[in-house]
Amino acid sequence: MSIRFDFTHATGVRDLTFRIYDIDADLSQWQDVLDITAITYASGATINPDGVIGNGTSSWNWTAGTPTITALEPNQGNGNDNGTATVTFTTWITSLEIIYRNGASPFGNQWIAISDLVFVPEPDAGLLLASVGLIWLRLRRRA
Repeated sequence: MSIRFDFTHATGVRDLTFRIYDIDADLSQWQDVLDITAITYASGATINPDGVIGNGTSSWNWTAGTPTITALEPNQGNGNDNGTATVTFTTWITSLEIIYRNGASPFGNQWIAISDLVFVPEPDAGLLLASVGLIWLRLRRRA
């Protein structure tokens, strides 16, 4: 199962940060495994997260430079910080894809939650010029 976010700004977005909740496992029934990648604006290349950090004692594992978060035991529940990961991409990206799979077995009725997508959009050229003009006007009045 996968979900894809496409960012329609001309150059995409940068400094994307979001959270994934309830990354955990009960290896007799389920194991959350996520592959997280993005497409860069500059080259169209697929990239991996720049960072994945957890709160508390994480119930998952991520190795820098890879796209995969793999859940470890035990089951954490949605409200437990140990099952929460904060994922960051710092470059300009045009899309984000998260692929979810059950790594342990075909059983289980497991889920994750994604929230708090925060990013810096492409600056609006008109707003940028207006802001520069206001700064120039303010400096000129003080002179």
